[in-house]
Amino acid sequence: AQGADGASVGVGSGAPDAAAATSRPAFGPPFDRETGRKGRRHVAPPDRDSVPLTIRYRFSQSGVHVPPHFDPRLVTRSALPPDMSVRREFVYGYNGLGRHNRAPNVFALADGRVLYCAAALAIVYDPGTSEQTFFEGHDDDITCVALHPAGRLAVTGQCASALAGTAPWLAVWDVESKQELSRVGWVPDDREASTLGRAHAPGATPAPQLPPTALPAAHATAVPPPAAYRAFYQRSVCAVAFSAEGSLLIGVGTDDQHTIGVWNWRRRELLVSAPSLTARPPGIHQLALAPGAPPGGSLTLVSVGLAAQPKFWTLSPPQKQPTGTQ
Repeated sequence: AQGADGASVGVGSGAPDAAAATSRPAFGPPFDRETGRKGRRHVAPPDRDSVPLTIRYRFSQSGVHVPPHFDPRLVTRSALPPDMSVRREFVYGYNGLGRHNRAPNVFALADGRVLYCAAALAIVYDPGTSEQTFFEGHDDDITCVALHPAGRLAVTGQCASALAGTAPWLAVWDVESKQELSRVGWVPDDREASTLGRAHAPGATPAPQLPPTALPAAHATAVPPPAAYRAFYQRSVCAVAFSAEGSLLIGVGTDDQHTIGVWNWRRRELLVSAPSLTARPPGIHQLALAPGAPPGGSLTLVSVGLAAQPKFWTLSPPQKQPTGTQ
């Protein structure tokens, strides 16, 4: 093929040889490397003689050949959003037995709808109408799901990605409105303080005493964590469950010790944590809490996974210190 400057521009193995007959470089980086390559931006059209015969992109194992009659003015247009947009109509498939996902992840709601997840979307599907609604609060793949005992709320946990700069955390949200009510997974970046067992999450505000089936107050909506906080979980959250009355949230991370964290999700407060299992992650696949615990009494938690037998845990409220003198 003849290039715009009259030189022969080959395809495949012939492309580098064409550089000998033209001043254009044989290889080059993307045109907008210096702009950050994010969002709407202006990229000036390159000089025709500076357009390489082959472009090497970061995640491409082979070079991408530039069309022989490529118009450099198209570079400027390509950096602008198109006049058209896309709209999600339907999501096919779901996060089944994946690398990060071993926990139960399909739930039937009381009205016959189905809750499940695909990539970073939590989906509520109505089989009667074939309609889907979505919770879109996550920024990475969802790895675990659980329902509140009252059935009105759900919790979803996600994995982390060093490349995307995401962290593992848990979101509590309303199944009907898809509104996010709380987000837990951060503790102050003070190792000594965080091991004491009580750490207030970012923006925590003392909430009124709500009944177990009530929704949290509006001011309990999650806020982004400040720089003084760090992610409590590592890699991902592999299993999650609500307590029987719905006030506590228990999540297991996929660090080498599968650390369990018990949260007051309304206040985004870490109550206590403990290592649960030393195994190749994800080693814990499911959590279950025994019903019928008396108010203020101990909770019994069961974890199952790669171990040959389930593990039983007891979560006891803190003992009050005696007052007065003896």
